[in-house]
Amino acid sequence: METALVGATVALELGDEFGLVTYADEPKSWLRAGSGQSQFRRFRDRLLSLEPLPTTADYEVLLREIRMRLRRRAYLVLLTDLTERAVSNSLRSGVGLVRSSHALLMTSILPARARPAFSPGEELHTDQDVYAVLAGEKENQRLGALVRQLRQLGAQLRFVPAEMFLRSAVEGYLESKREQRL
Repeated sequence: METALVGATVALELGDEFGLVTYADEPKSWLRAGSGQSQFRRFRDRLLSLEPLPTTADYEVLLREIRMRLRRRAYLVLLTDLTERAVSNSLRSGVGLVRSSHALLMTSILPARARPAFSPGEELHTDQDVYAVLAGEKENQRLGALVRQLRQLGAQLRFVPAEMFLRSAVEGYLESKREQRL
């Protein structure tokens, strides 16, 4: 929520239009794009009324709905957590649906277990330590492959540590504006 509010504040200060789609297993609420203080207040109120739901996001359903509802080309900023494999598959399918009509930037939290094997300073004392490192390497490779697959579909995906999530999401938006991706 904090990242979305900061992103909306940046868009407001730059004079950009911004909207909001909240989703879980399907889109839950829509706020059409607009600009100005009244739009920001509507945006903030929608965010503050969110309730967590114990479901898995279905990005294919979400992006299909976006494709049907948004006729004008839009720059979509997706703040997500892609640690589950099923979610990654749903995302790949969904990106294929919107890639020709919208620009897409996704920022996801990097799972703590995903890391290159045998990083400097890593101490391995037991077989379990070795297996954990190898599992982390395998997860790191899976996430890297997802980034490459989505890049081929024309979408950007960044995995960042949780403590860098807000900053990286906003920097990605500003970088895309500078490069005029939309």
